[in-house]
Amino acid sequence: MRALIVKEIAEHRLFLLFPVILVVLVLAMGSALQALGLLTLDDANTLLVGLCLMVPPFLGLLAGAPLFAGEFSRGTVPLLFGLPFSRLRIWGAKAAAGALLALLGTLVFTAPSLTAARVVPRASDLSFIVPGLLVLTLTPLALSLFCSVLSERPLNALLAGLMLTPALGIAPALAITRLEGLGRITHDPTALFFILAVAPIPPLLWASAVTVQRGETLTRARKWLVALLTLGGGLLLMTPVAVLAWAAFLR
Repeated sequence: MRALIVKEIAEHRLFLLFPVILVVLVLAMGSALQALGLLTLDDANTLLVGLCLMVPPFLGLLAGAPLFAGEFSRGTVPLLFGLPFSRLRIWGAKAAAGALLALLGTLVFTAPSLTAARVVPRASDLSFIVPGLLVLTLTPLALSLFCSVLSERPLNALLAGLMLTPALGIAPALAITRLEGLGRITHDPTALFFILAVAPIPPLLWASAVTVQRGETLTRARKWLVALLTLGGGLLLMTPVAVLAWAAFLR
């Protein structure tokens, strides 16, 4: 398993150049605009913090899109599934490698950006910032991995993920707004939003794993059907889990 993960990370190592180049460009442009008087220090710091919220989801999508779609586009799927490992282990290695790359990319971008923005979080703040960055990175990664299993090109998987990612934030926000309107929420809804944002990760991972395990036994249409039905079932199962998690938090 470890060898598979190392292989996947080595194969996609160029991914880490993107957050490095991006953070260098952002910091250089910010300094240049400040020197020209086109951007105040406070505005620059606000911009950097905002980018720290927007870039991690894109890194998650970018890390997950080529994991399986890249194999389909290169025609290397038979070689991949011909390895002396079960398909579930191959899927697990790819998912783990994608998660490690996405999280490392998030760290590479956010650490210098927050430092440049002079954001020095207190120890109590880290209990919110770290889980927040994890969710911002890993939920889009799970979505992108799901799209990658169903796509034949990484670009298609990335575009599908980009179109669907807003729903991962909009759906929890709409649910919270509705519950507040019904008077069901009397506490800070931040924890509930976090729970609802995390909830899609297991169903997305489960659906992609089941689809990979079925492999060539499925036609293209049936692959989509199995993936979507598995995802729907997983989301239904996660609903009571999310409710129980919220009830446990209120205690």
